Amino acid sequence: MPNTRSSIPWGLEVDWFLRYLHKHEVTTEDIREVVSSPLNMPRGNYLPIDDYLHLFAWAAKRLKSPHIGLDIAAQTSTEDLGIYGYLIQNAPTLEALINVIVKYQSIFMRGMQFSTNSIGDEAHIEWRIFRPFDKGVQQDVEFTLAVFLRMIRLKLGDVYSPIRVSFRHQGSTPIRVYRKHFGTAV
Repeated sequence: MPNTRSSIPWGLEVDWFLRYLHKHEVTTEDIREVVSSPLNMPRGNYLPIDDYLHLFAWAAKRLKSPHIGLDIAAQTSTEDLGIYGYLIQNAPTLEALINVIVKYQSIFMRGMQFSTNSIGDEAHIEWRIFRPFDKGVQQDVEFTLAVFLRMIRLKLGDVYSPIRVSFRHQGSTPIRVYRKHFGTAV
């Protein structure tokens, strides 16, 4: 019996990313040359993790934006995240918000994972991508942690800053951009 499912491969929904690229004069044709997956403009675009990470690295180079992940995160709203954003937006408490982000992330993104660890009043949150490190991984790690913090700030207000933000990779220059986005020791 033939497969009647959609020919769109499972992956990460990237409509938010494509909108950002289009705002910066990157055409759909340009993007199609970079990814191996079909695009269904303007909505319903999913990329496998490797295409997604490759597109992130390519976009940083193409737009000459070493902090593209942070730039996109600063403009991301809960609406950009679809049903995932709806769940985040309607979490009644900070604890519920973090639980929603961590619990449901695996439904929307494969090959990536949040983990949390609480000690007293402090929480340690980690984002991992199960791929070899490259510029695409760097951009997604920075993007995801900045969006995570942005969602917390939408709940608690802009004055909230984490105690510390650490990366396993070396930052892009200028380093002060990280402090601007995270508001703390990076």
